[in-house]
Amino acid sequence: MAIRHYFFWSLIAVGIVWGMFGCRSVSQLRVNEHPVYLTDEHFFSLLPPSEIETPFEGAQHLQGKYGDSEFEMEAWIKASDSLISIHVFNALGGTFAEIFYTEDSLTFSSRILDTEKQRPEYVIADFQLCYYRAGALKKNLETAGFIFEVHREGNTETRLLKSGEKTVITIRKTPGELYYKNLWRGYEYRILSEVRE
Repeated sequence: MAIRHYFFWSLIAVGIVWGMFGCRSVSQLRVNEHPVYLTDEHFFSLLPPSEIETPFEGAQHLQGKYGDSEFEMEAWIKASDSLISIHVFNALGGTFAEIFYTEDSLTFSSRILDTEKQRPEYVIADFQLCYYRAGALKKNLETAGFIFEVHREGNTETRLLKSGEKTVITIRKTPGELYYKNLWRGYEYRILSEVRE
């Protein structure tokens, strides 16, 4: 599987620089129509929106690194027990890309990216690993052959996804900030949030 299919935030970031106009492209998938491979061998089945740990809505500023490329972007997130919506904005505040996820469908639209070639389910998988209930994730991931650990110290929560003894993903959450690192695919990002719960 090409890495570009796994993580297209970097493509979105590049598109923000030069693409502010154009026709909107839309793709819609049935939930779990395509598997989300967290390693080359093991895949993750998306959970329904009802497994969100704490519903929230608000702005997020994302600073990321993918290989040698660095990028930043702004997004507005709404996460309820029935819907996850992600709106990504360009430098002038216009909507650049949108993802809508419900229990039954996943829709991705963009004025820049060819939506048929992108894999929005991977963005939703990252979101779920960060913000969904640990118990539901643990059950789902261990069924898929992973080890999922959660460690809490003070107001810091650390989530570890492992395949055997190898750490695949590390997530560290503190109030207003989240750090995500995918050691398997080679990308990481930090999210600063201004959200209403």
